[in-house]
Amino acid sequence: MILKLNEYLGHKEEIIYKIANELGYKLIKKLGGGSYGTAFLTSDNKVFKVTYSSGDAGAADSLINKKCEYLANCYNVYETNEFHIIVMEKLDTDNVNKDKLKKAMSSSYKFNHSSSLKTTLIKNIYNIFSNSYVNDFIEIYKEAKKYGVGVDTQNIGNFGLKNGHLAAFDLCRFKNGFENLEKIKELEKFYDEITKQRDNTSGNLFGGH
Repeated sequence: MILKLNEYLGHKEEIIYKIANELGYKLIKKLGGGSYGTAFLTSDNKVFKVTYSSGDAGAADSLINKKCEYLANCYNVYETNEFHIIVMEKLDTDNVNKDKLKKAMSSSYKFNHSSSLKTTLIKNIYNIFSNSYVNDFIEIYKEAKKYGVGVDTQNIGNFGLKNGHLAAFDLCRFKNGFENLEKIKELEKFYDEITKQRDNTSGNLFGGH
């Protein structure tokens, strides 16, 4: 069903609150916004995201009824004649270690853009894998690939904690390196090799939790 905004009266944010109420969600407050839309908190602690990106909505739609561990779960996607609405899981963004995340994001960039992925990882292995968020990034990559979606990894505000580890919530169609499945496969293979090495040692390689 496509909701037509001209059937609602009031300023746009007022209209969003009315639409949310009609769909069965009570909005508590605005969480923030970006170039493509705005997110609100619902009374049952979900995120009610209004976006102008059909790609974001399509990615969220493909995750409905999936039980994600490293991506935010998506519950519903609605369409209006101007924008899309995504109802999704709220992650804990307050307790993310920002310095640790910045270092993990830097390593993630190397994963996706290095001409020699394995060489890059070998050179930085002790620095990279001592950051537990990097391990989480690998799992985010793997889960995104599994469900055929992408995640915007370029913004530090796109991540939160879920079940004690890092997870991503800014979903999209493949971009920012996620379309390069060969590199992700290479990363997975090397990750498995390093995991075996870790399991055969004292476990310090993956320390830093």
